[in-house]
Amino acid sequence: MSAASTDLMCAGVPTPRPARWNNIPQELKERQIWLRWRLEERDGKKTKVPYRSDGGGKAKTNDPTTWSDFETAVSSKVGNGVGCVVKDGLVCIDLDKVRDPATGVIEPWAQSIIGECQSYTEISPSKTGVHIWLRGEVPPGGNRRGRIEMYDYNSPRYLTITDDVLVSKPIRAFDLTSLHQRMLDGADPNYRQSETVHIVNSSVPAHKSHSEEDFALCCKLVRQGKTVEEIKQAMAASELFRLKWSRPDYADRTIAAAFKEVGVVVSISRSRLKVTKASEMKNEIVNWMWKHRIVSGALNLFSGEPGSGKGTLCAYIAARVSTGTDFWDAQNPNPSSKVLMVASEENIRSMVRPKLEVAGADMENIGFLSCEDVIGESVADHDFCVEKNLSLLDEYLKATPDTRLIILDPVINHLSSIDVNKEQDIRRVLTPFKVLVEKYNVAVIMVNHFNKGTGLGLNRVGFSKAFSASTRAAWGFTKEEQTDEFLVQDIRVSNSASGNNFKFKMESKTFTAANGETDETPLAVWAGKTAKLFNDTLVVTSDPEVRKIDRAKTFLLERLKDCKPHVSETLQAEAQQKFGISHDTLYRAYNTLEGHKKPDKNKESGYKWVWQLHGQETPTVVVVDDKTDELGW
Repeated sequence: MSAASTDLMCAGVPTPRPARWNNIPQELKERQIWLRWRLEERDGKKTKVPYRSDGGGKAKTNDPTTWSDFETAVSSKVGNGVGCVVKDGLVCIDLDKVRDPATGVIEPWAQSIIGECQSYTEISPSKTGVHIWLRGEVPPGGNRRGRIEMYDYNSPRYLTITDDVLVSKPIRAFDLTSLHQRMLDGADPNYRQSETVHIVNSSVPAHKSHSEEDFALCCKLVRQGKTVEEIKQAMAASELFRLKWSRPDYADRTIAAAFKEVGVVVSISRSRLKVTKASEMKNEIVNWMWKHRIVSGALNLFSGEPGSGKGTLCAYIAARVSTGTDFWDAQNPNPSSKVLMVASEENIRSMVRPKLEVAGADMENIGFLSCEDVIGESVADHDFCVEKNLSLLDEYLKATPDTRLIILDPVINHLSSIDVNKEQDIRRVLTPFKVLVEKYNVAVIMVNHFNKGTGLGLNRVGFSKAFSASTRAAWGFTKEEQTDEFLVQDIRVSNSASGNNFKFKMESKTFTAANGETDETPLAVWAGKTAKLFNDTLVVTSDPEVRKIDRAKTFLLERLKDCKPHVSETLQAEAQQKFGISHDTLYRAYNTLEGHKKPDKNKESGYKWVWQLHGQETPTVVVVDDKTDELGW
């Protein structure tokens, strides 16, 4: 045995804790992939649970916003240790329970793998395992056999970092093809010995990784006689689908391995890089349905609190599309066209249809979408589901080519089969939906409510970021209480300059029901453009501190509008008693008023502090709130 091998097998006692963190490669340190872990008990077993380094709760291996930089992680006191996520071309090989913690001796088969890799290697926290860090990619067919595990960026995973170095070498690039095949063939002798036991106890299923599940399903489809293209389509429609499968290299290699496993010879086309020169392309304009606002052949998003006018504006747009008439400020590029609406939170006959009628819609071109399950002679209605009923929608759009608009209100009710907070679930459903509407040049308006967060921009309008990122145009809806105007503001509109935010008012219009009775319903009426930005409006309506200051400013402007001196104690007492405004808030608000004088004491006030505005027209303050009192709040 070589001296180098002896040194590795007989590594000394681990460095004392806390680690100095001097040995970790810079390639790991410079990445934003760090987190903490805490040893917790689950189902009677100890497990290492990932936590955020900033103390903000648990971390997620598929959510980069929960990771940190290296310095933050090693300085944090959260949990029991640090770890990092396997991302961006990194690979980690985890050899579990291969080292004697007392002697440092490593089993020969595991030692040969360490010697073969010759890359940065650490001893695990238990002192019985080894982590080898490499640059490369894990081939398809599985991530685990016996005590060997291999993980890359396709498998959301984090590994502990101890600074307890076994091999102090830089992280090197390594072709895992041969080693991965040996792992599958049973490089771990314990795994080979246990194969007979697995067969005897076949009623107890072994845990499979995502890649193993992909491979198993592909093998099953090959045995059924499916073609390569049919296998890809089946995988895209299955519950196993995730972003990794959309990579042609991974899909092709997995399918090829499945054909080889089953013993079928097939030629699978391989992806290759294609570069098209810009000089060979021609410019195209965005395919607008409503210029600078709604894109045809794409997903569009309307988001806002309940009562912010989303449904009323949708009725206006549907009316324009169904009749082919122009929009308020733009030409309608299409003739009268068909509109599909899914409205699952409002009564269609008493709320949605009357809005369409007063907006001037052609009712022959408006259709309300649902689905039916036909079982023998019985028919059962159910809501349209984007994921489950996309093929039915495809058939309808093919047969009805003059359909130009689909409205899903609210969209969350029609994504019921997925977790809307998981990016891979959202992409799995919305990606084929986008392809379908682009194929038929149909604009989709997805309506939803703001989430319960306090963030700005896209962080308030959707679920996972994959949801809002899938749209070509996203608009935020807010209401100005002072003017009763509804603001529609640009959150994200591709290929459109700024300055297209607009506002509308609602007018009550009378309609007649089937029984002859009359009632009123709202109609959206153009109120012009607005220079106000979505985030600025959202701060006022969402941030409690901003709301407090604005309420205080409105109170002071009302009391000080005569431009005479007012005793500050009296103002503060009234503000506190009537409106719950604290002294500190009122004082801060006074100092932000345009035209305020420096607080002063004088003989007329009995040498009490007075506040006063200069003799000029006082500015107005727009306050958005849900209360009403004598100041119009």
